[in-house]
Amino acid sequence: MLSCVVFFWSAVKVKSSRTLFVLISAFFGCMLLRELDFYFDKITHGFWFYPTLVLALSAIYYALKNNKNISSSALMFKNKQAYFNILVGLVIIMVFSRLFGSGSLWKEVMGDDYQHLYKTIIQEGLELFGYLFLFIGSCYQFMDVKTFLKKSNQQN
Repeated sequence: MLSCVVFFWSAVKVKSSRTLFVLISAFFGCMLLRELDFYFDKITHGFWFYPTLVLALSAIYYALKNNKNISSSALMFKNKQAYFNILVGLVIIMVFSRLFGSGSLWKEVMGDDYQHLYKTIIQEGLELFGYLFLFIGSCYQFMDVKTFLKKSNQQN
């Protein structure tokens, strides 16, 4: 959630990179909505999909309408420390936690000793580790924008 808020705040504060930051914020918002599926399932199973779809389509629509600086913003963001940490976090969350959270993998490895609890602990632990990288990347992003704002104010 913090990542979503930090990048939305960045979009508000840094007009030149607004479109990129809106897309990143919406992406993290979609991840948050997916993580909250337990609560959305109380409405109906799989309901998380609909608010996530609305958020994603809204951000994509905004980006298509305001795409003037997106490639230059992305190139600048790629060189920031925030980018590296976020990239590592996303790889851990989206690749390793899914791979190591696969029940079939652990059934093969553990054979008759397989217990679902071990798979869940490993998957959730890896997700938490990945979210830690996202948190660190968001902190770097926050500091970068604060520095940018400070320099902008000094020039005025």
